[in-house]
Amino acid sequence: MTDDHLLPEWAQPFSNADAANDYWDMVCEIATIRWADQVTLNYLAGTLEMPSGAYLNIANIAMATAECDLETQRRALYNFFASFDQFKPKDLEQQMNDWEWVRPRLRVRLQRSWNPGWKLLARSIDAQTDLVVALDHELGSMPLAAGKIRKWPVDQKEVWRVATEASVGQSGIERFDLPETYPQITCFDGGMFTSGIVMDLSSRLPDPVGELGALVSCPTAHITYVSPIRTLVNVQDAVARMLTLSVLCQQTEPNPITTSVFLYRAPGKLEPGVAFTGEKRLDIRFSEPLRSILDRAA
Repeated sequence: MTDDHLLPEWAQPFSNADAANDYWDMVCEIATIRWADQVTLNYLAGTLEMPSGAYLNIANIAMATAECDLETQRRALYNFFASFDQFKPKDLEQQMNDWEWVRPRLRVRLQRSWNPGWKLLARSIDAQTDLVVALDHELGSMPLAAGKIRKWPVDQKEVWRVATEASVGQSGIERFDLPETYPQITCFDGGMFTSGIVMDLSSRLPDPVGELGALVSCPTAHITYVSPIRTLVNVQDAVARMLTLSVLCQQTEPNPITTSVFLYRAPGKLEPGVAFTGEKRLDIRFSEPLRSILDRAA
């Protein structure tokens, strides 16, 4: 872990700035060999943008190989980029201009806030987390550039509706309770868009969420924790449990999103709750009455 806090987030797993910059030089070299000037590289974001508006994010592969030798890093990057060879940038651009092709692949998900260099179809949830519209692609999750809507015969409201409906209704997500936690927490484990279910939990829990709402945490792309608030007495314990689970999950699982805990009020109503600041202090954003309860405990 580098002590240089000026380095971008993707570079933090490297031992020092020189190692991180050498790695980025390798990324640029291999990307240029493969795609020439068809892609745009963004050092700060750690991304490669294609003409279609799709992007590759090197954060996960950089983390996985940061302590490996240069040859292993090079081979891993070649394998990572090779997985995209079947999708020619111009072909993908044509597909993404076709609403009928895009429509069944739209999803929403939570994502760590970042600026890739162009405007995304996104809404801020808290300072660390955005809700984004992404493409469910064979290669994973691709957040979409806002400018793509101009190519489609629909407005932004319809894009959000379609993407939300698809994510809320997605199948293949396992649900299980964590009996060792009190108040009880339910874990949902699925694919890259599991966090999209927090837009409507109506059909996901055995008992409906009451007027106090539910605590929600999405530490990684495929893990979502939910704890309905049945009584205000248990809120402090539930928030502490959710924060702990989120931190532990991010230490062992790929594709991190955020350790923040949110408040789910009702379908479509997700509010900021508690987040760690840069000083590792809690930033409490809950609305009342939860805010006063946690303020007294802080």
